[in-house]
Amino acid sequence: MKVVGYKVASFKDKDTNKEIEYGKLYVTYPDENVDGLCCEAISVKPVLLDMVKVGDEVTLSYNKFGKVQEIITVK
Repeated sequence: MKVVGYKVASFKDKDTNKEIEYGKLYVTYPDENVDGLCCEAISVKPVLLDMVKVGDEVTLSYNKFGKVQEIITVK
């Protein structure tokens, strides 16, 4: 997967009035069912984006609940 963008943002929870911070990782990758590249926005914890740069090739490691637990830079 190639990182084409990322962001950290927040919103205020309506019920608790607490500020919730989140991260989005935007990637592209080849897919045999797509002409060109497939693209995705993936939800991640903001701290995982600390070591990511646009243009990095990455693989993602998921926990048993299907949440991204680690972003591993390949190149």
